[in-house]
Amino acid sequence: MKYRDILGDVAQRADIPSAQADGAVKASLKALSELSDPKQFADLMEQMPQELKTTIKPAPAPQYRSLPEFLDRIAELSGLDRHQAEDVVRAVLAVIIEKINYDQIEDLFGRMPSQFLDLLPARTERPTAGRGERPSPQQFTAMVREKAKLGSDEQAASAIRATLSVLAEQISGGQAQDLATYLPEEIRKYLAGAGTEAVALGKDEFLDRIARIEQTDRETAKQHAAAVLEALADTVPGPEIQDTLDQLPQGIKRLVGAASRHR
Repeated sequence: MKYRDILGDVAQRADIPSAQADGAVKASLKALSELSDPKQFADLMEQMPQELKTTIKPAPAPQYRSLPEFLDRIAELSGLDRHQAEDVVRAVLAVIIEKINYDQIEDLFGRMPSQFLDLLPARTERPTAGRGERPSPQQFTAMVREKAKLGSDEQAASAIRATLSVLAEQISGGQAQDLATYLPEEIRKYLAGAGTEAVALGKDEFLDRIARIEQTDRETAKQHAAAVLEALADTVPGPEIQDTLDQLPQGIKRLVGAASRHR
């Protein structure tokens, strides 16, 4: 991975002059170093060109910032405005992901507030295919509403909140993180309750918990859960959906088996 190639790619993707690319890339990585786990960031930098290894060092400890504050920090370091700073850091991350791998960047961002995941390109089944597009909250809600044949977006939103909240209890934290990268912030927040390890639930308990959250009956919860899980199957690449299904009760797997087999 040659530094001049990184600069050229970033300048093109972020639509900035080539002369600004060096400062923009270093500002993005400097701000990222201040936010990241030092060891994880050091591991990432070991794979970077020498021009970056020698100038960007891990910070002693993460300095927790909101996403707007992070973008403001990049703008401060680079002399760009916040809009340009966002375009630049997205471009930097996309280039690093293509040149190194997605997992390492995803692990780095896994310790940050979930809103930072919006800076990452959605993972695709072909890692070099370029940036994928997440559905908007409205698009995902519309998918669930149509699949469950619900009368309003409010009902669909309730089904999404209930199903994903219970799903977060059922799957491991790592798997929840993998799913979250494909979802918008307003939807992925419901997966935030996932623990480190998966917690086994039976089919009936899985549906009963959804029913309690929605204040409905088990049969309705089953219909809603199927719609939400099928919407996930339409949004998330097949291998990730299969990894999720492998952590669910057999009866719940069958709700989305047909959808996942046709992906």
